[in-house]
Amino acid sequence: MNDSRIAALRYYVHKKWSTQPKVILFFASLLLAFLITRYIFNFEAYETQGRALFILLAASFLWITEAIPVFAVSFLIMGYSIYLLDDGHLYTVNPDWQIYISQWSGPVMWLFLGGFMLAEGAKKTKFDLYFSQLVISRFGTKPSLVLLGVMFTTGLLSMFISNTATAVMMLSVIQPLLRNLEDKDPFRKALLLGIAASATVCGMGTIIGSAPNAIAVGNMAESGIDFTFLDWMIVGIPLSVFLSFVSWVFLMKKYPSDKKAVELPTKISIKKRSFPFSVVTITFGVTVFLWTTSSLHGIPVSVIAFLPIVALTITGILNSEDIRKIPWDTLILIVGGLILGDIIRETELVDLLVSVFPAESSGLLLFIALGVIASVTSNLMSNTAAAGILIPIASGMLYLYPIESSLVVALCCSTAMFLPISTPPNSIVFSTGDLEIKEFRPLGALVALVGIVSIIFLVFLIY
Repeated sequence: MNDSRIAALRYYVHKKWSTQPKVILFFASLLLAFLITRYIFNFEAYETQGRALFILLAASFLWITEAIPVFAVSFLIMGYSIYLLDDGHLYTVNPDWQIYISQWSGPVMWLFLGGFMLAEGAKKTKFDLYFSQLVISRFGTKPSLVLLGVMFTTGLLSMFISNTATAVMMLSVIQPLLRNLEDKDPFRKALLLGIAASATVCGMGTIIGSAPNAIAVGNMAESGIDFTFLDWMIVGIPLSVFLSFVSWVFLMKKYPSDKKAVELPTKISIKKRSFPFSVVTITFGVTVFLWTTSSLHGIPVSVIAFLPIVALTITGILNSEDIRKIPWDTLILIVGGLILGDIIRETELVDLLVSVFPAESSGLLLFIALGVIASVTSNLMSNTAAAGILIPIASGMLYLYPIESSLVVALCCSTAMFLPISTPPNSIVFSTGDLEIKEFRPLGALVALVGIVSIIFLVFLIY
């Protein structure tokens, strides 16, 4: 869920950048956004929409260049919407300023906070490590089945735990296995790329699996659509399984192992009957069960998220130090994407964009184009930021398909793994030194191509 490239790159890059290039990129991004708004679109008769377009473009360029931290762009969006969006004067405040800060306490934020606290509790009690070793050991010792077990476990955990944390944890789980393989054994590459692929694509599985999913659900809620946790899983789980299977087949064909059997990682000792472990296990199980059955009992998923928030803190399993470890930058980034969507809707900017890019005559082609743009953009910038920009625009341009447009863009954002920096899991496995940049491209291209086609097909098959 945490897709900050800065955080991911710290696993293998320790370089202090000069602030001068960052300052230049910052002002260049603002200047380019101004020039495009002023001289290409030229919304002179629509001043508010012009100001909304400026912040949309500025945020896009800043997210791509990372001239400032990606989460800081969210604060810039918020400040701009309060002070400059309404009339362009810094000394006046937008009378509707509450709209642009209400997302901080919105349902999506509490849902993700609950997911993050579950993940932190699982990590602290080593529930995730125990679960991963328990599952992998059930697949046997045949190389193809070991890879399948590693990818299955990685994918399952990535649906409920940060894909960054999952990739780091799984990398530590298979270290003993890697040490038993020769340096030139191609199966090493299969294991590493398998972790990256399943951690990325299985984020599609649940609402909390990836931040773009949350933005999509938030966007649908703004349109009065109640999209439940189970509704998302009906689309996300089949896609996660299918793309993981495609990746597994590809990896076994490209990086076959000569061994008939591989030695599994040694199990670590975990106090399974300890009080913290029991609380996390029960809380995890009950929370996931309630999330998946919310349509039956009627309790909103954001309200259910208070169960792990309360249970893990009042029992002392998570303390103040653990709370500080929660990826707040990801939450802030999600807020920025949601606020940007509010700006696009409230100023009716999307209506002008639709008039510039008419889409009524080619709905399917537009869905394909948006899917490709979402996938390509997510390879170059935060997929959360890409979703925050594209989902409101897609919903406006395809207003007859509010569910389909949100789903396609959000899910296609999870098909980006063409480069080592495309996703944190890619960056993490690249840090081992066993992979070259070019080795990400074939699998990344396959996941993107098959992913976009299967996403559009399944979404329209169901809806």
